Amino acid sequence: MRSCPAQPGPTGPPSHSLLTSWRTHATSCTTATADRTCSAPCRSTRCCSRSTSRAPSIRSDSSAPAGRFPSSGPLRRRQTPVVAAVESHLRQIVRAAIGGRSVKSGDRTPAPVGRSLVKGVLPRRTGLPALIVCVASLALGRTAGAGVTPRQAAVTFDDLPVISVTPLDAAGRRRITVRLLDAIRADGVPAVGFVNEYGLYGFRPNNDGAPEPDGVALLRRWMDAGLELGNHTFAHVDLHKARLAAYQDDVVRGEAVTGGLMQERGRRLRYFRHPYLHTGRDLDTKRAVERFLAGRGYRVAPVTVDNEDHLFAAAYSKAAARHDADLMRRVVAAYVAHTERVLEYSERLSVAVFGREIRQIVLLHANALNADHFHDLAQLMKRRRYSFVTLEDALRDEAYGAADTYTGEESIDWLGRWAITKGIKTLGDVLDGIPDVPGFVTEAADDRAGCRGISWRR
Repeated sequence: MRSCPAQPGPTGPPSHSLLTSWRTHATSCTTATADRTCSAPCRSTRCCSRSTSRAPSIRSDSSAPAGRFPSSGPLRRRQTPVVAAVESHLRQIVRAAIGGRSVKSGDRTPAPVGRSLVKGVLPRRTGLPALIVCVASLALGRTAGAGVTPRQAAVTFDDLPVISVTPLDAAGRRRITVRLLDAIRADGVPAVGFVNEYGLYGFRPNNDGAPEPDGVALLRRWMDAGLELGNHTFAHVDLHKARLAAYQDDVVRGEAVTGGLMQERGRRLRYFRHPYLHTGRDLDTKRAVERFLAGRGYRVAPVTVDNEDHLFAAAYSKAAARHDADLMRRVVAAYVAHTERVLEYSERLSVAVFGREIRQIVLLHANALNADHFHDLAQLMKRRRYSFVTLEDALRDEAYGAADTYTGEESIDWLGRWAITKGIKTLGDVLDGIPDVPGFVTEAADDRAGCRGISWRR
């Protein structure tokens, strides 16, 4: 925030010729203490109106020095003891609020920065009306700051150990994992990573033979970082296409390695994330899967913030493969801007559905884009007053107990599902409200040269 600069103001209400300057000066005090962004001189009518409406009527007096009351005559201000006491008290409040302190006579200790600021924006003989405005503005500023509710979010990553639309060797997968985990730890994010174990078997549709040691080592790195692993099925199976029994079998196969790693740390698998966010094409299937998961000790990990990072990641990786640094920069800038629009959308929809902002759950993927730029997203969220919580803490929000009867084909987040279930919005309304991914990103992502089909999805 840019504060009003301290300006050399008059020591008292000026002559008529300087009335405008005096008003501007009083306004600068008001806006600076109210912690509002302003320009110099401040011209905000919202904060100027009260401080200038009671400015004294001044006649020109050529005998008075510029910017001062004459020492005698009809314009000299007469203070009663009560007014003087009130002004003194209000001045102390302003100084204390900004960081100043009173200095006894003869004390030559340098004044603190706050007191210097007060001397710059609050002249010694500022009148009672301006002092009242300054104190009121301080109170309003503090009240507004106290009323700002901090936001909370849990962050999750799908498709561990690593997903990419371009070929990666073991060193490339390790580089992505190390960079991503470094960023997660640096920003203090207690993330959960959801594993597709067929990534440990060369993306084969079965787990015949032993898993690749390099892939298992990457999952161990997540555990070593103090993070948690979850089940994303073995082969990223689509519930809308698979038979119920086959889907359930894939869930069980997805526990083999990941469950063992969790047990080594005295923990158990407890979270499940549906591939494609598909939870069933009909209520019978949806409820059957819910019962099956609960029976195996899982809790479903919903999603309320989906920035479609898989599209940006595809465009980013393909640009990197072509050594197109300019396109990579454009994709990153668009990615961060799009994520902010998605956060705003989810915050608004949360208020529409629940009357408040709930604890959000963010869906991301373990890819090169996030390895290189997750820090940018974390800083964006912090600027939006988010703190990061565990998935367990996020799910304690009672919103996650709301009914969900959505069974559509579209991969919409849970806020959209709840809005549809409550009759607040139609599916069309929800889809229309989701921010669009920029066209150049989808075009770059659709260039499927070197694309492995397994990674072309959420």
